[in-house]
Amino acid sequence: MAIKNVGINIHSYGITATAIGAHAGGLIGYNLFGDVVIENCYVNGDVTAISSGGSAYAGGLIGFSWDDVSVTIKNSHATGNIFAITLAYSEPNRVAAYAGGLIGLHGGEANIADSYTTGTISASASDDSLFANAYVGGLIGACNMLTVENSYTTGTISASASAPVANAIAGGIAGVTVFIMKNSYATGTITATSSGAAIAGGLIGNDNGGIVDNCYSTGNIIVSGAYGYAGGLIGISWGGTIVNSYNTGNIIGTATSVIDTTTSELDSVVCVGGLIGSLSGNGDIETVVNSYATGNIIVTSIYSEFNTVTVYAGGLIGAIDDNPLVIVNSYTVGAVIATTHSVVGATIHDCAYAGGLIGKSAGTVTIVNSYTNSQITATAHEYAYAGGLIGKSAGTVTIVNSYAAGSVIATATFTYVSGIVFAESIVSSSGSGTDDENGFRYTAVTTMSTSGNAYAGGLIGQIEGAVKIESSFVMGDVTAIATPGGAYAGDLVGNRGTLDVTNCYLISGTEIIGKTLTKSACEEFPREDLRELLSVIGWDTTIWTINPDGLPYLIGLTQPSPEKTLISAAPSAFVTKLNGNKNGLTITVTERFSDGTTKAVLATFSIDNNAAGTYQVGDYRVYVDTKGNTQIRTCYIVE
Repeated sequence: MAIKNVGINIHSYGITATAIGAHAGGLIGYNLFGDVVIENCYVNGDVTAISSGGSAYAGGLIGFSWDDVSVTIKNSHATGNIFAITLAYSEPNRVAAYAGGLIGLHGGEANIADSYTTGTISASASDDSLFANAYVGGLIGACNMLTVENSYTTGTISASASAPVANAIAGGIAGVTVFIMKNSYATGTITATSSGAAIAGGLIGNDNGGIVDNCYSTGNIIVSGAYGYAGGLIGISWGGTIVNSYNTGNIIGTATSVIDTTTSELDSVVCVGGLIGSLSGNGDIETVVNSYATGNIIVTSIYSEFNTVTVYAGGLIGAIDDNPLVIVNSYTVGAVIATTHSVVGATIHDCAYAGGLIGKSAGTVTIVNSYTNSQITATAHEYAYAGGLIGKSAGTVTIVNSYAAGSVIATATFTYVSGIVFAESIVSSSGSGTDDENGFRYTAVTTMSTSGNAYAGGLIGQIEGAVKIESSFVMGDVTAIATPGGAYAGDLVGNRGTLDVTNCYLISGTEIIGKTLTKSACEEFPREDLRELLSVIGWDTTIWTINPDGLPYLIGLTQPSPEKTLISAAPSAFVTKLNGNKNGLTITVTERFSDGTTKAVLATFSIDNNAAGTYQVGDYRVYVDTKGNTQIRTCYIVE
């Protein structure tokens, strides 16, 4: 099936499907048998699917498409609001809602190019007794395999699910998929709220492997649920590649209560990261190259019903299972905050992890030519881990040519903290600022606990596996305080562990304060010669340089934006009555580009009454069929 050169302006009440199993689409509600090609089409107007039990599917162009067919969408758009809603049924049921700016659900392969959506897109599912799932995406709610190029979304996107077992998954481009994405972006706020799992990503909610190349998101990403995963680009990743991409929005995750509180084992886990919320363990490698995040990363727990609460916050990645991870030429700025709360007297076990790049890692991690300039804070009742680069490492870590800047604070009964602080970092209540003769301000890194142990380290809060650090350096005071209890402070890591250090430096005047001190093989480097450190330490000056504040930064790693390309060209026409049998015909082709800008190409012609023909408008040949003196029957671009 091919649909080309079709434009639909839906009446103000929109398209609505209501049934036990509802399918609504601007062009196609339900596609079962054939491949679909949609080209040079648009739909302006709202699309809604409402189901009492069963599932609801809503898409700006297609509501539902079967898994044995392919869908191709090119140079098309939808501008209305899209809603998929499933309601609780009188009998126990499994309900689901799928909403997408272009497609609600497609079970096969989809290819989308040069297309966009601008409306609010929402999926909501609820059931009192069994399962409820909500999937929403700026272009597609869920898809088995997706390729997207030169496309974007600008609307607000939200998913909500409520049931004993519930999942709400939202993505700026797609909710769930395996994907390849190039030169695309999302700018709206993305929210996932669930009584169970809430997952949201600036581009993809939950990916089963994919590639992000020269893409970005700018809206805030917000999740709230018993289990939450939020990432500036991807909520949960199962391995893939992110290159030349970034996020600038705030990432916020909250652990909340669950519906069923009868069980004695109620655990909550929430992971948030500037690029990826959680890198989950199927063993596939994740690579992050030439990418960054600039928003605040905040995760918190606010309820006491859970038996165990764990929160992770990372400038790039919240938490990593046993996957390999490589980070090259990347950085973060903005606060990274992980906090747990509980009612006084409640029986609760909690951990908070915060890291400038990674909250916690259990895999094999390699970090090269990367840095953070962030305030790092972890607060918990039992365990808190905070690190300038990594809060806690339980795997193998290699760090080369990297540093961390910004205050680092951890507070808990047992506390691990680390961090190195550069000029103009935030002065915390637990750290003091020191100004030098060059106008730089340096702040202390401090850990405090009411009892138990405190760990403070220059790069990693606590290590359990093997760590190798090469050609990196530490600056700013490192302090561990525990009364009573053990206070452990180190220039690179809070505890010794298995540590291999080569060509690393401690800037002169940096204090390491604690009851038990761990000294690594760091040489002291004069603070007054800080600007010479790059050449002394041997960093590649074609990659690194010094900014006016004296901080090293990566050359050329500014905000990448997709190359400005033509997304769509939409023709319109009107007729003006002239004398006699002649009329004036005005044709406008509106070009829309990948950066959101538009350009109008206009031409006028003298025509006869009821004329039909093809007219040259700039680079476009436009067919127009008129009726009478003022009406337009058809108007489209001729290929």
